[in-house]
Amino acid sequence: MNVKTFYDHIKSSIFVVCTIIISFERVWYTVINEAINYTI
Repeated sequence: MNVKTFYDHIKSSIFVVCTIIISFERVWYTVINEAINYTI
């Protein structure tokens, strides 16, 4: 595997991870708020 395909692979993996994190951001926000409300 040459460097370019390796770099493209890393780039696409990072893109997928970022997309997942962004789509779950609202879920994390709700979960954290619920946890805070439950703790207080």
